[in-house]
Amino acid sequence: MNSQYPNAMLNDMPVGNPVFTNSTDLNSFFGFCYGTIIPPKNASLTQLYIQCRHEDGSISNPKTPFKRWIFSEEIKSAIHDGYSFKMNYGWQFERGTDVFKEYILELYSQKKNAADPVTRYLVKIMLNAFGGKFGMKDVFSTIKIIKKADFEKYDKSYNISIFSDVNEDSMLIKYSGRINETLRKFYQKSTESPANEREIRKLNKSRGTFSSIPIAAAMTAYARMSINKHKNIEGNLCVYSDTDSVILTKPLDPMFISSEIGQFKLEHIITKAIFIRTKLYAFYNDSKQLIIKSSGVKPSKLNWNDFLTLLNGKNVTVSRNTFNVNWNKLIIENVDSEFTLKGLSIFSKDSNLTSNVTSFINKDELNNVNKITKTISAEHNNKCKIIYSNTVLIAKNYVNKVQTALTNIFKQFKLILKFNDNLSLITLFVQASFIWKVIISLLFLTTFLLIYYIFWTWLFLL
Repeated sequence: MNSQYPNAMLNDMPVGNPVFTNSTDLNSFFGFCYGTIIPPKNASLTQLYIQCRHEDGSISNPKTPFKRWIFSEEIKSAIHDGYSFKMNYGWQFERGTDVFKEYILELYSQKKNAADPVTRYLVKIMLNAFGGKFGMKDVFSTIKIIKKADFEKYDKSYNISIFSDVNEDSMLIKYSGRINETLRKFYQKSTESPANEREIRKLNKSRGTFSSIPIAAAMTAYARMSINKHKNIEGNLCVYSDTDSVILTKPLDPMFISSEIGQFKLEHIITKAIFIRTKLYAFYNDSKQLIIKSSGVKPSKLNWNDFLTLLNGKNVTVSRNTFNVNWNKLIIENVDSEFTLKGLSIFSKDSNLTSNVTSFINKDELNNVNKITKTISAEHNNKCKIIYSNTVLIAKNYVNKVQTALTNIFKQFKLILKFNDNLSLITLFVQASFIWKVIISLLFLTTFLLIYYIFWTWLFLL
């Protein structure tokens, strides 16, 4: 997508002072609300997209109801796709219209019409970094009047950004955060020469930044919305999506493709691909060019066979070059190290296939991916057959025991009720008392349900 985040900032933004509200009227609400999100129960969405962060830090798209804070416009859009929302409360904001429109459109025009790559890059950075500034962490500072004699103690332990004399004995300082402990110890061991003190002083970072978390959160929500609407196109399966891109099995509607801001551009036509997990995939395009995306590892370190190995459940170890800080020597070292990419875990604890892999190829271009995929499917089916075979065996044994028990019960009936041994089961049932009729009916029902279960299990294994 062309300039996804700048495009998101063209939407209405939360501005002004927030007001807490217990109102549950989502239609008249603009801001951030807390409540229960209920995913669609039917198969109307092939890709659920409202995320939930769990206590262990993992993120998923739940199929069952869950609670979280969410931007009002994002949940309103999700409701149109089948989600439901029960709002409890929220922070209401003023709706700011066209807050950044002039800035964004002017810079995008310069980027689009840039005569050289340097100008285009500079404008692109100004566009993208602008939105990010609103989400920067604001480090809170402390302003304090101290004795001048205590200044060195604060200067060695904290990041001091502002200080001035108040009188002969006192001074005003602004400080935030403790400096790195190793640097602090190094500072203490350093000589007292003015030259060294000046050099060490440079290591103290000046902190403090302007930020607006509501604007940053709204911007990222609008960005997600711009991708989510392309994840469930009827008849056009979404194979993979990332921050600003989607991979579909069919071409996207031309109305969404152009060079304008917020529109898509066709990057590749894929003939075969392997998707292991987020930001780790490889594919061939129609020009027979291999494209590899691998977060944490240079793509040049991997090849197609590596992805076949990962798909087969085996790990791949590659070398990578990283920069490490040596705090003892106060230098940055260039270090070569090994990095292991974990192979795909085919089966989870409940013996179901995990959902973090997708592989597809051109029907006319079968290759090893097919064989591996078939092997995986065969292994999955074999495990299922073992599980269900054991279940069927247990069920069959139980049915035999029930049949034996029924036979014994019928014999007892004939003895207790003094019926002729040649009476049929139907005649026996008709002549039995009400209580015995109930007992016999329950036994027959249990036997029928077990036979029904065995039948469908056998049908599934076919």
